[in-house]
Amino acid sequence: MKIGDAMLYIYDVTIDAPNEKSSTWYKNFHDAFCMCQLVNNGIFSLLDLFEADTGVGADILIREIMLGMNSRVNDVNNIHEFLGVDIRDFNKNVEMDIERIIGLSVSGSWSESLKGFLNIWEFIFIFCLFEGAARNLVSRKTLMRKVVPSIFEKYPDQVRMLDLEFCFTEDLYLRAWNVFVSLRNIYSHSHGVMDAKSRSDLVKRITEFRSAYENSFNESQSENSLILEAMSPGSDDLFDEDKIQNGKFYFIEDKELNIFKSLFTKLLWAVSQN
Repeated sequence: MKIGDAMLYIYDVTIDAPNEKSSTWYKNFHDAFCMCQLVNNGIFSLLDLFEADTGVGADILIREIMLGMNSRVNDVNNIHEFLGVDIRDFNKNVEMDIERIIGLSVSGSWSESLKGFLNIWEFIFIFCLFEGAARNLVSRKTLMRKVVPSIFEKYPDQVRMLDLEFCFTEDLYLRAWNVFVSLRNIYSHSHGVMDAKSRSDLVKRITEFRSAYENSFNESQSENSLILEAMSPGSDDLFDEDKIQNGKFYFIEDKELNIFKSLFTKLLWAVSQN
């Protein structure tokens, strides 16, 4: 396969359907992955339809939801008081400082934050799907960062096909896995908010990934390849460091999410053909 053609596969978000060789574990992974894609795309479509029909965008919608939440709490308190229920021990302050909350985002936009959180939830869900399936292939006791290296060690013939057919090298996989494990840890342990240590670790691993990305797709072999490469993001376009700021949410973008989905669904597919 030509290099330029191969680059398109790294942004391919579809997944190979099970075949006669596929084990039950791959069928389960496939179906859960597809459900996630359908639901997430359904939510995006509904949001677009809502905005088109009402003219109300996410920024207005979120503020209306916040006001509605506060109003419902007040309504419940009023009903309790009318019924003579003493709510002093249960009364709580649910006021939200919406400007402080949106201030955690780099963009300050509820529209971008809404899409960003949907991307995070999709990423975490698929990460868990992949990790669960991968650990069953190697060992449940395998450390998270060792999961992908262990697959390459245990299934060398199957994963070699990924390099031959898609130019997905072992180094590309290992560097990408390190980035996405770091992101998973930030979302799981730091509420998605970046601190100095997390940022330093993530940027270091992103730099290593960019190098592996360039090395995997660094030889153009035809005019067609040059055109396809021009259509695909370069390594510097991935993981915008200006958006990785201390004290702010980092939202994984579509480009990076698509790379994650493409690389690691193809890895499981290759192993499933054992």
